[in-house]
Amino acid sequence: METVAKTKPRLIDMHVHMVGNGGGGSGGWLRLKGWHRWLAGFMLRQLGVPASALDGNLEAIYAAHLVELVRDSSMDAIVLLAHERVHDPDGTPRDDLGSMFVPNDESKQTEQPKEKTFESNANSIAASQGPATGTLPLPSQDGKERPNFDLDTHPYSLPNDGAQPQPSPTPEP
Repeated sequence: METVAKTKPRLIDMHVHMVGNGGGGSGGWLRLKGWHRWLAGFMLRQLGVPASALDGNLEAIYAAHLVELVRDSSMDAIVLLAHERVHDPDGTPRDDLGSMFVPNDESKQTEQPKEKTFESNANSIAASQGPATGTLPLPSQDGKERPNFDLDTHPYSLPNDGAQPQPSPTPEP
């Protein structure tokens, strides 16, 4: 009888956005005014990135920190996404709108890393600069019948007995 080794499925976070300000020459930009600048600094500090990164090469600082976060987490990998510009319905980019742009083209020009914690599909055939048209459903909406892919139900915390009844104090005469 032939045995088949079962491999543990990889845990992949499928939606992680790159953050940047164009400080490293990527062509991206970050426009922060008023309290949005304070909020961006607060959010970076919550991730463990100094707020001063807003004035430096934010892409490089964030990417290096992201590698460490993934290594220290239960995730095996992430899918890193760019931040696209706002577009008109006809597909024309609107550089006057939006607060951040991190281009995808930068990944085409960078040296391939030896350890591929991050992989880019810069030439994705699923990407579109134009608006959605038509009334047909997306291919993933109907899906396929696939047996044995149901999710299991697991308790979300360890069971405990809760508070135990306490003896009533005896009344004093």
